[in-house]
Amino acid sequence: MFQTHVNEHLVAVERSLVARGRRPIEHLDHLGALGPQVLLAHSTLVTPHELNLLRKTDTAVAYNPVASLWKGNAVAPALHMAALGIRFGLGTDGTRADGFRLMDAAEGLQRAGIGLATGDSSCGGGSLWLDRATSGAANVAGLSAVTGSIAEGLAADFLLVDLDRPEFTPSHDLMWELVRYGNRDQIDAVFTGGRLRLWQGWPIDWDARALLAEIRGEAAAVIAAAPIQRIHPLSETHRGLGHYQ
Repeated sequence: MFQTHVNEHLVAVERSLVARGRRPIEHLDHLGALGPQVLLAHSTLVTPHELNLLRKTDTAVAYNPVASLWKGNAVAPALHMAALGIRFGLGTDGTRADGFRLMDAAEGLQRAGIGLATGDSSCGGGSLWLDRATSGAANVAGLSAVTGSIAEGLAADFLLVDLDRPEFTPSHDLMWELVRYGNRDQIDAVFTGGRLRLWQGWPIDWDARALLAEIRGEAAAVIAAAPIQRIHPLSETHRGLGHYQ
């Protein structure tokens, strides 16, 4: 697999046009670098021509909705990608390791950006986003022969999720409910390869709390020394001014 970030920010697209005379995805195609072995992160600022290049070359995309919410220039046209048969899965770009949040954001951004303007009240339904968080994500990462589905011959990778919640009672469409209502605090257990790894959010065979304590001890000094320019004061400053009463 070859993975790279493309067409996420306007400045990157503009630099590519200045340096190469082509947009990033167009330049990768010109080099013969696109194909089923490629995973492109973001692909938010894509033209119809670039979408056709992704479809023609069977290039895969990591749709990172929370990254778009936090810092991106745009949102990947995931519904158009699905309609064209472009392979994509949900990714994080390091924003947060919360698959339920990713599914909710993935559907919500498509609804806000496309569904509301076109009268599409489905926006792929729950099944599309659950699929792209599981088997679709495994597919674009080249892991379909290993994981991504509950099926004979694949690794026993699965979550044990508590559905005994008001939002799921009564349950009318479990896939939709998992996408819109699901939270990671409902995950009782995480299994990989048939082995219990996490129970109620914590590893069972190593001390995660000790690791977090170590990180807290080191992080403050590292962040203080980083060349970060703050635009807004810290939340504690606002709280002191009575903005968060």
